[in-house]
Amino acid sequence: MLTRRSVLQTKAQEFADCIRRLGSLPKESFDESRRALSSKQLMGEIEQCNKELQKLGHVNKKALDQFQSFNEQRDKLIDRRDEVEKAEESIRSLIEHLDLKKDEATERTLTAGGAMERTFKGIAKHFTEVFRELTMQQLSGGQKTMVALCLIFAIQRCDPAPFYIFDEIDANLDAAHRSSLAQMIERQASRVNEESGDPEPTQFITTTFRPELIHTGDKFYGVTHRNKASTIKSISKADALRIISEDQNRQRQHA
Repeated sequence: MLTRRSVLQTKAQEFADCIRRLGSLPKESFDESRRALSSKQLMGEIEQCNKELQKLGHVNKKALDQFQSFNEQRDKLIDRRDEVEKAEESIRSLIEHLDLKKDEATERTLTAGGAMERTFKGIAKHFTEVFRELTMQQLSGGQKTMVALCLIFAIQRCDPAPFYIFDEIDANLDAAHRSSLAQMIERQASRVNEESGDPEPTQFITTTFRPELIHTGDKFYGVTHRNKASTIKSISKADALRIISEDQNRQRQHA
């Protein structure tokens, strides 16, 4: 009995090795009904399987594994292709819809923009003529400055830029108008969007020899000229006011 048991265990190991070399087996190979067969009957089936395998010759014993693996990959690729095709169709529909909207908007913009441009050019032409005929020759330097600033700030509120540079715009203004200008710049610099409430600050860089703009500023630089070279350095508000006061005193003494 021990000898027979040893022989059967050896054969079982050989058959297990054969199964591993064959690869995965179909489900019917694991039929539970074979457990009721005697060892003689099983050996007969094994012998018959060996004869049939010998007839096949050299074949790829991993073909079944590869076939199942490739089938799974093919199914995944087909599903992926279907998803991509649906996404492509959705994107194409969106592009067509956006193109249609863009064309409609472009047509409206061209129509409205052309009319607006013609109207603006006409108004600008006539405004220049009428303004020159009525007041331009009678306006002082300060009044001309105020008219120009009104136009600049109106444009800035309509289409704000990130920063503006003004070179001595208060030179021809009196003290009252210089104060109004300084307060206007201060408000524009901390502008808030009326619809969203989000801040839309604009930076103003000005040069001046008057104290009003200094009082509303938050950063100051002194510019000096020596040996044919200009030097710029950061200074305090007090230093800026002192420099302007000294310059005004020199001008009064010179006068």
